[in-house]
Amino acid sequence: MGELPRDDGYQEDLTVGFGGDEGYAIEVEAGSLGTWTFRYRCGDQHVRDGGAISFWNDQTNVPCAYLPQTDDPGGWDYVTVETDGDAELELVHLARTYKDNRFCEVRVVRGELRHADEVVLRVGAGQPTAAPAYSIERINYYVAVDHAGDGTWTYLPYCVTASIVPGPPAKLGVTAPSVVGLDESFALHVRAEDENSNPGAAFVGDLRVSLDGVELASASVAEDDAGIVEVEGLHFDRLGVHRLTVTSGDGSLSGTSNPTRCQVEPGERVYWGDMHCHADYADATGTAEWNHDYARNKARLDFYSLTDHIYSTPGRATGAFNRPPVLDVRKMWGELQRTARDWHEPGRFVTFLGYERTPWERRRAAGDLTVWFMDDDADLVIEDTIAGTIEAVRATNGKVFIGSHAAQRSDWQRYGNGVEDVMPTIEISAMHQHAEWYVFEGLQRGYKFASVGMADEHAGHPGYDVWPRFGQGQTPRRPFAVRSALTAVFAPELTREGVRDAFFGRRTYATTGDRILLDVDVNGEPAGSEVSSDGQVRMRVAVHGTAAIERVDIIRGDRLVDTELPGSLDASVDWTDPAPLAGETWYYVRVTQSNGGFAWSTPTWVTTAEGANGAGDLPLWCDVIWPPAPEDRGPDARAALEHAARVFGEDPARFAACVQIGRFEDYRGSYVQFRGRDGRDGAPLHVHLYDGFPAPRLYVSRGWSDFGWGPNGGSREELPWPEPTGEWA
Repeated sequence: MGELPRDDGYQEDLTVGFGGDEGYAIEVEAGSLGTWTFRYRCGDQHVRDGGAISFWNDQTNVPCAYLPQTDDPGGWDYVTVETDGDAELELVHLARTYKDNRFCEVRVVRGELRHADEVVLRVGAGQPTAAPAYSIERINYYVAVDHAGDGTWTYLPYCVTASIVPGPPAKLGVTAPSVVGLDESFALHVRAEDENSNPGAAFVGDLRVSLDGVELASASVAEDDAGIVEVEGLHFDRLGVHRLTVTSGDGSLSGTSNPTRCQVEPGERVYWGDMHCHADYADATGTAEWNHDYARNKARLDFYSLTDHIYSTPGRATGAFNRPPVLDVRKMWGELQRTARDWHEPGRFVTFLGYERTPWERRRAAGDLTVWFMDDDADLVIEDTIAGTIEAVRATNGKVFIGSHAAQRSDWQRYGNGVEDVMPTIEISAMHQHAEWYVFEGLQRGYKFASVGMADEHAGHPGYDVWPRFGQGQTPRRPFAVRSALTAVFAPELTREGVRDAFFGRRTYATTGDRILLDVDVNGEPAGSEVSSDGQVRMRVAVHGTAAIERVDIIRGDRLVDTELPGSLDASVDWTDPAPLAGETWYYVRVTQSNGGFAWSTPTWVTTAEGANGAGDLPLWCDVIWPPAPEDRGPDARAALEHAARVFGEDPARFAACVQIGRFEDYRGSYVQFRGRDGRDGAPLHVHLYDGFPAPRLYVSRGWSDFGWGPNGGSREELPWPEPTGEWA
């Protein structure tokens, strides 16, 4: 679509409004309440009886309403249409999915729309609707008109736009390198954030950087900085793990950095990235440029890959597009090549050319793959089948490699044995869900993957998406999901080769977004190793958190064999298995923080010549009730939960068997947790009700705890849903 014409003589017209602001280009505060208004003015060409007006947006995942309706004027997402002319109008299409970019169609059922007649479409005409909680560069809205009712559509030659912008500054986000050398100069990334954790809130003023109460540096944030600044020239003059505090000059804003380990001449460092992200080439939000800029300059990632969907249609590859115009895959591939090349800066920001291979048929059964390329100019490698794609990748001799996808349940038989030579990683966490169950399925089948956290980002916030609306709890109005995940790699340098080698060497761990420092060794070998033992298995774990570390769990095979409850920012565990199993088994560590963050080490595989033949009565890896109920569970929030259920289009009876556990704080704010059995199928369920925002927000997930009990959406008949060992209520 072209730019907005400024010729006042142009007759046919479109404007967009929200919350009282209306025009050709508006700004909307993230998370605010209002009514979307779209005003179409008919031009010289009338819209006859049987003709129609179709309203579109170009950003998937940011609908004006998640479940628009015309039945309840006092309900959420109520839609109306009216005209000041004589024509009679009817709403004939309302989007039923967030991926339907044609969000509304209005048909003339009597008379006609004449010159200067206005059609006003309102979304949220009853209860005001909530704007997206996350910032978006621009959402383009446009209309297509079938003037004669003969199916011939004409698009207005311009679009109108709404930009979702951060609200007032509420806190500071602070990102430091995870490893630095003694007296080595480094930069601290500081961003002003609104209450929704959107970087770039409008802050102007001074900042003070301190360590243990001693001021180390100061900086000023100017209006042109857009609330984000790099404080350079910092260094540590003593060894150990440090956290820096940043405070605004007036003391109203503050934030603490992730832990940084200072050591003498580090042989390897910890780098952070996300290799599974999307843009508006396919079914996501934001341009490729916006997403690369966000990853590098707002989320402060070290490595990144934009992996938009390409369907493996038999005989040809096609893009997964839901709106006109359809972008040719060859053009799309060229754009992916260009952006990977333009943004690649070894030592600062490493990019990978990539895509997500999406099976055209039996997607849920077959599973998706992310495919990454070492060369920016590489040709697209894709085949009709998973097995064919794997063999084509294998034929590149290391120039292309693959990652698995946690959002769908994979058909493991399609991978074959020994696939780790081209597919080294498995996603244990994404923005859809925490998926420890998925890694467990792979381990049971004998695969030896590196555990990674990759968001499957669709909201244009790669590396730092706090409020994605991709929840797998499946309420009719899609619930909020978990924060986007991150992958940590141990590498001697920040290069493509360094990241790739860490994947294949299984020198990784995954987190749910927090830059936790996690070091695990088994019998002196780092996590990810294959170890032979004469009978003793000793694990040493060092964790440095971004919040208090509540649990350190050690999982051996399918059993939880040890739990420590440190309750502090830093923790170390030295544990020896009292009864190692004979043969080969795996060990890994799961960390739980007080802010709801998790970290998982890559497993270590230990072969013991002699040992026990069974696990005894140890609990299953997932048999954990967390968090425990506090003594004071707070005021009864049942009515608020029922209201929130209705806001999300859900029958409150679904949560009737859930018990209020208490009020907690996590990285998103204050919430009330409920836990119990799902009214649909009896599966374990926990619900977070965030009630401190203009509209209630729900996070709904399976399991007694949030690390991922089993495949979300699985039925009671398909999966074992046993009663837990402890008291869930």
